[in-house]
Amino acid sequence: MVGLIATDLDGTLLMPDGTVSERTRRAMLACEAKGIPFVFASGRTFEGLCGMARQLGLNSPIISANGGRVDLSPGGPTILEDFIPANIAEPVLDILEQSGMYVECYSGNAIYFLHPEKSPFPGWPGSRESVMVEGVQQRFIVGIEPMRQFAMYRAYKFAVCSRDTEALQKVRRMLERLDVALNSAFPFNIEIMERGHGKGHALRFLTHYLGLRDDQVMAFGDGSNDLEMLMAAGTGVAMENGFPELRAAASVIAPPNSEEGVACIVEQMVLGREEQDRGI
Repeated sequence: MVGLIATDLDGTLLMPDGTVSERTRRAMLACEAKGIPFVFASGRTFEGLCGMARQLGLNSPIISANGGRVDLSPGGPTILEDFIPANIAEPVLDILEQSGMYVECYSGNAIYFLHPEKSPFPGWPGSRESVMVEGVQQRFIVGIEPMRQFAMYRAYKFAVCSRDTEALQKVRRMLERLDVALNSAFPFNIEIMERGHGKGHALRFLTHYLGLRDDQVMAFGDGSNDLEMLMAAGTGVAMENGFPELRAAASVIAPPNSEEGVACIVEQMVLGREEQDRGI
């Protein structure tokens, strides 16, 4: 019996346009009605995930910052903050600063940036200190000095992004010399965390915190940063549109996110007709 479902968002739960389909929303709510937490497990910030969960009517735990933080519900409390040790964060930041690329550091309720003008993502909010993201306050701080003074000692994760594949691979080779785990949520980014930590570590923590066994967990993903999470679950589900190494390690392959693959598998393997109807 599945007792908990964890899912990545981008490329997994979300449609290609970044929205949640009505079918998927109903499946998630039906799981909660059945007593099965439906956990967002994403590289995004807690604030962004919290706002999304509230809009959808969910009240399940949230794994944010690629596993750097775990909250018991959109309203808290925070039950895990998994900071990168400063002796690891410092050489990582040295390499990222020297790269001259777009860099993110997630820390607390803030994202620290280097070279935001080089972001490959649309919608950079500007240099404002604080904005509302999905109805929740989110701080955006630019510059190497605040990153070194504050974020480096309370960093959940670092990320570097570039459409220049050769330059990004050069940075990867430098980072590989350090005691870190390197993953990608997109083909043009590298996410950096302490080795042995990430979504998989966070999911195991949450599973045991809730008194569940690993074999009671179902997890969905599409990127290399989802691999450890799928390995931590009794049923690891890779999206058809996912990275090849993820599909090779999964026990189930779901239809692509464009075809509501998460909802499809949840309906088939977890919900009966009655439970699906209760998600309306």
